[in-house]
Amino acid sequence: MQLGAFYPFARDHSVKNSIRRELYLWDSVATSARKVLGLRYRLLPYLYTLMYEAYRKGIPIAQPLFFSFPEDKMTYHINSQFLIGKGVMVTPILQSGANTVDAYIPSGNWEGNILAMQGEAMTTKVARRTPFELLVVVDENGNSSGQVFLDDGEDVEMGGEGNKWTLVKFYCEKTGNGVVVRSEVVNGEFALIEKWVIDKVTILGLRKGTRMMKLRGHELYNEVEAKSGQRTMTIAGKLSGGGEFVIAEVSGLSLLLGKTFKLEVKLRQS
Repeated sequence: MQLGAFYPFARDHSVKNSIRRELYLWDSVATSARKVLGLRYRLLPYLYTLMYEAYRKGIPIAQPLFFSFPEDKMTYHINSQFLIGKGVMVTPILQSGANTVDAYIPSGNWEGNILAMQGEAMTTKVARRTPFELLVVVDENGNSSGQVFLDDGEDVEMGGEGNKWTLVKFYCEKTGNGVVVRSEVVNGEFALIEKWVIDKVTILGLRKGTRMMKLRGHELYNEVEAKSGQRTMTIAGKLSGGGEFVIAEVSGLSLLLGKTFKLEVKLRQS
C-alpha cells in the first residue's frame, strides 16, 4: 500500500471468493495505509498536473532514475526506485521485516521544485475544496519552480478551449536577504470561480544561520486593477529545523490561486 499509493493509478483490489484483504482487517495495515493514502490525496494536484504534462507533451508520469539522469550509468539497473515527475523520488522498503533501505541519489545539482498540495479527505471531491499549500524546495542557488493545472475533471481535452481550466506557474528566486515566491496565472477565471486559495507556504532548503526578519506579502491583481493599487499584509511565520538547513513556514495567507501574487520572505543572519 505504501508503494502503490505513489503509482499514477492506485487502488486496493481483490476478486470475488478470494481471501479477504480489506485494509481495516489489520490495525497496523490500516494505520500505515491511512497515512500514505492521506499523503496521496495531498499530492493529487501534483499528480494531476503531471497527467496534464503527459497529455500535452508525452512525458511519463512515473519515471526510472535514468530518465532524468541518462549520463549516470549507475541508474541503468536500478528498479527499486523511481521518480514521480521531477519533484518526488520514491524509495520503498521491499524486503519483509526490513526497517531501513539503501537509496541511490544521483550526483549533480538537483532542480528546485514547487509542489502545490491540498488537504486530506475521504473523497477527491471533498479534497478539491480544501485550501492549497505550496511546498517550495529551493536548490543550492535558492531558486525553484513548479506549476499546477486544474480543470473540472470532466472535459476530455485538458487545457482546451473555454474557461474550465486554470494553469498557475510558481517561481522562487533568491534575493539579497531572502527569497521571493511569485506566480503567473493562465486562464485564472476558473480558479476564481472555484474560490481556490493558498493558505500556507513552506520553504525548504534555507541555510542555517538565518532567522526571520520580516514577512510581507503582495497580492498583485491583474494588469488593469494593479494600476489602482495593491494589497499589502503582514503574515505570521516561523523558522524550524536542525542540521544545515531550516524550514520557513508562512501561514494565514488566503491568496487567491487565480490571481497573481508575490510573497517576499526576508531573512537576516542570526
